[in-house]
Amino acid sequence: MGEFKPFWEQPSHPDKIEVVKGNKPYKSSAYSKIFLPAGALFTKIATATFVDHDTYTTVATSKNSRIELNSDLVYCNHSCNPSLVFDMTRFEVRVSEDRPLSVGDELTFFYPSTEWKMVQPFSM
Repeated sequence: MGEFKPFWEQPSHPDKIEVVKGNKPYKSSAYSKIFLPAGALFTKIATATFVDHDTYTTVATSKNSRIELNSDLVYCNHSCNPSLVFDMTRFEVRVSEDRPLSVGDELTFFYPSTEWKMVQPFSM
C-alpha cells in the first residue's frame, strides 16, 4: 500500500501549514507558518467526513467513530512531545499547553490521544 493521494485543494491551510513531501511513502511532514501562544486555537476541523473504516489517515472521535480530515492536517506526524492537541470533542486543533508554537515548528500530535487501535502501529 502506497501513500494516499490527497483529493482536496492544496494547500488546505495556506496561511498556517507548510507541507513538505518526503522522497519515500509515509515521510511527509507539516510545519507551522505562524506563531501562536500555548493553548491557542490553531484551526477548527471543518472539512472532516465520518467514515466507517480504519485507515492510517483516519482519526478517531470516539471508540466507535472516526473521520477523515480531508485537509493538510493529515500530514501532522506523531510525537510524544507534540506541538498540537487534536480536541475531538470540539473538532479543534490547539497549540499544546506547555509551549508556544513558532514558525517552522513541526506540527505533531500524540497519536494515542485519538486512537484506540492503529492500522500501522509503531514497531518496537
